Amino acid sequence: VAASRVVTAVELALRAPLKRSGICAASFLVRKDAGMPKHLGAATKERAVRMVLEHSQKNLIPLGDELKTLKLYIELESRRLEGSFDYRIEMENDQELTSALVPPLLIQPFVENAIWHGLRNKKTTGNVEIKITHHKEGLLITVTDDGIGREAAKKLQQFKGDQSFGINATMQRMALTIPQSKIVLEDLYSNEGKPLGTRVYIYT
Repeated sequence: VAASRVVTAVELALRAPLKRSGICAASFLVRKDAGMPKHLGAATKERAVRMVLEHSQKNLIPLGDELKTLKLYIELESRRLEGSFDYRIEMENDQELTSALVPPLLIQPFVENAIWHGLRNKKTTGNVEIKITHHKEGLLITVTDDGIGREAAKKLQQFKGDQSFGINATMQRMALTIPQSKIVLEDLYSNEGKPLGTRVYIYT
């Protein structure tokens, strides 16, 4: 009985930040900004919200399911921001990768940061690229954007609220569910020192 209580306590500790981040992500998807296009697909929104909330009940899900939710999220953001950015997802053609288990909402908070803090304030069309490959016994996921950079975003006071919570919650859950995991943030610059965006390395 005591052991069962310990397991339950651990599960609750794992799921508490995930549920809140799931609720935050879901509410963000359905909120009605003044600038949101009226043609934003209700069916796509409902599907994305349903998937986010379903996944938030689990500690781990297949990477394939994570990518389905991520693509829906990016599609909604692209419509919301009227196609102001392009995106690409690259993954090795390997069934093992698709079946690999990862924490839910692993990639979405970093893509959200890239879009809203890096690309939204860019004067030209931005780009965000997600790459997934094998790395030792796990995965390496990189999220790269060519936005204004973290320093410029900080000056615009973009880093606060639920956006930061989403990333912190992801780091906490990864530390608990995949102890060997690591997340590294890199600021990209040209040879002349001009900001070229940000890259996030997610090691599982």
